[in-house]
Amino acid sequence: MKGGIAAWLLDIVFPKNCLQCGKEGSYYCDACASITPLPYALGCFGCRARNKGELCLNCQPRYAFDGVIIAVDYETEIVAALLRTFKYRFVGEIGEYAAAFLIRRLEAYLRMSSAADFFSSHFFEAVVIPMPLSRRRLRWRSFNQSEIIARRVAGYFGLEVQSAPLERRHRSSQADLNEEQRLNNLQGAFSIRGNSPTRVLLVDDVITTGTTASECAKALKAAGAEEVWVLAVAKG
Repeated sequence: MKGGIAAWLLDIVFPKNCLQCGKEGSYYCDACASITPLPYALGCFGCRARNKGELCLNCQPRYAFDGVIIAVDYETEIVAALLRTFKYRFVGEIGEYAAAFLIRRLEAYLRMSSAADFFSSHFFEAVVIPMPLSRRRLRWRSFNQSEIIARRVAGYFGLEVQSAPLERRHRSSQADLNEEQRLNNLQGAFSIRGNSPTRVLLVDDVITTGTTASECAKALKAAGAEEVWVLAVAKG
């Protein structure tokens, strides 16, 4: 009952309006959600050479992960509005819309994959792991946006999800740092308790330079992972 009253009061003080058209009732109304943003083009994350998301031979030494699949472009107005509201206004329910973008992209990817591709041969064997937050940032935000997305994606595809083994030490924000500064800032930030699953789908809301995902993949591989793919809702 208390939760219902709190939600009712919040709706009065901060009414929900569609971030696309302004219609009252939800942050993303059914009419706007039916118009799916254009999918982000598949390609090597490093050089953008067209392929199915795996790193090309030239870019493999730069990253610890094996490939990246991105659902949509952060520059799309509604995508940016939803993810900013999700992440910085702490509206956890927007994770449902963010996960839907990623689910649709993965469904399309699986349909186009061949038997030799990672997603056809190993996708349903992989374990989903959300990009972790440090304990300090988790206390401040009260939820991990990547975990909300990861659990929805894993539930949709019937995949196992794990979050406990991967930990992140607190570091200053990456937002205003260049690529070299990001790398230095994240040295030793991730650790694994126990062993990593053999194949991992690392889920994040936004991927920018790939530095954070690469450092996370490095820790997973040091703990036993053989293949790590990053699934991101948007490219920042």
